[in-house]
Amino acid sequence: LTASDSIDFIIAERGITLQTPSAGSVTNSSIASNAGIATTKLGTGAVLQVVQGTASTEFLVSSPTDNQLYFPSSNKLTVSITPNSTSSKILIHYLAGVRATRLSTTGDTGAAMALKETIGGVSTDIRPSVPTYEEGIYISNIGGGQNIRARLSEQMLRSPSTTSEITYEVGVSGYNTQEVRLMDGDSTGRIQVMEIAG
Repeated sequence: LTASDSIDFIIAERGITLQTPSAGSVTNSSIASNAGIATTKLGTGAVLQVVQGTASTEFLVSSPTDNQLYFPSSNKLTVSITPNSTSSKILIHYLAGVRATRLSTTGDTGAAMALKETIGGVSTDIRPSVPTYEEGIYISNIGGGQNIRARLSEQMLRSPSTTSEITYEVGVSGYNTQEVRLMDGDSTGRIQVMEIAG
């Protein structure tokens, strides 16, 4: 053949039927290693996504009002997540160093972490306003000492019923305290949230 030759081709066409694999016929070795699975195909209880936030700047509240919640205006311990489904649950785990300085030698003194949930610009305080023996650090007037401090850890499960972005923010509250601190001594605080298929 030369560059000036003309060649005619005849192509025979026929219909092709696409086959759907029968249930249970596709093995792991038949699936590409980078193939994704839609979150809608995952069963109840599956972890759909995990997001973490950290902060390490100490937040100090001087002369706090008893049981009032305080949240940093900057260097926040916060995280945001956008659920894939309104039926999803959000598992929240957060920890931080907390310190309370006694206001006086009489009466109990305590501090607790607080948690705020914001959806569509509307914020709700969802973790406690009153420090208790079960949900914080506490000291009674029986013992001495001016400061109490601990690395507190909390977790909770929420059912927000939304696919809008949700922001969770950690704060602090105190009772009968001269001052309270979050991320005590510039320790690192962490908050992790997981979307769980509902």
